[in-house]
Amino acid sequence: MSSPPGSGFSLTEPRTDATVIAIISQQSSDTFRVEDVFLGEVAKGQLLSLPGFTLAIEDRSTFIAGVERIEPIYPNTRILVFLKPALASARVGEQFGEWAIAGFGNCYFWSHDPSQISSLRSMAIQALSLRQSWEAARDLPDERERVEALWPYLWNDNGRCYKQTEAALQKVGPVAGDYIAEQLDGMTYRQKDVFLNHFGTYGSPRLHAALISELKKQEMAWEELLRRRGRFETYDEVSPPGRMRYYPRRPQDADANKADDIYGVLYQGFVGLGGFNDRDERQSKALSGVAKRVK
Repeated sequence: MSSPPGSGFSLTEPRTDATVIAIISQQSSDTFRVEDVFLGEVAKGQLLSLPGFTLAIEDRSTFIAGVERIEPIYPNTRILVFLKPALASARVGEQFGEWAIAGFGNCYFWSHDPSQISSLRSMAIQALSLRQSWEAARDLPDERERVEALWPYLWNDNGRCYKQTEAALQKVGPVAGDYIAEQLDGMTYRQKDVFLNHFGTYGSPRLHAALISELKKQEMAWEELLRRRGRFETYDEVSPPGRMRYYPRRPQDADANKADDIYGVLYQGFVGLGGFNDRDERQSKALSGVAKRVK
């Protein structure tokens, strides 16, 4: 079978749980030869047993999200793979003999064109560099400096370091919470929508107060939206369920998109507020009225 040109990927993050980063080629259905090593205690030329490993990618030929297809592996195919010991993975689908694919089982790039192997090497070097710089930020001894250094990794590099960065910030606790409170006003709706729900984890009174202020701010934004529209409406009336959402956003959808932004922050914000185990009954009742007016 001839090898078609082209390349693909399934890597989502520069996984900090990977113990091996290598370029491999298939020798038999379950055996792969190490062609190049960037991290870990494996050697060039070593054979790795990865029974059941395939190149599973999202099938973009269908409109149904989550459908995968299997990409063929040819003699010339080279795969940049991020591996960890199988015992470190709780998911059976990620385990291939003694190894597992790092992350959620999708950390690999490949190319069917041998002339493109240099691009795989570049990807490996970039991913390793990002991982090392993130680890340097994580290991700073001063907590405030650590939080400041980690903060950009939440949002930069297409969010590839988001999960491990959030986990590292949560380990710092109140110092991180205080810093986040200082940043909250300058965060985008998208950032707030994915970040507010875990605010209680930080145990920071300043963050608690900032979150309450944010919820009140969104209440005012909702009331302003209704004033501009000239009538009382619920969220579902402004942004009907099942409506088509376009990216980039269209000017004619401005009100519906604004409603989505406000509702998303309110929803995640109330989840985050619950994490503080707020016992201020008056405050809780006042804020619950916000949700009722929107929904």
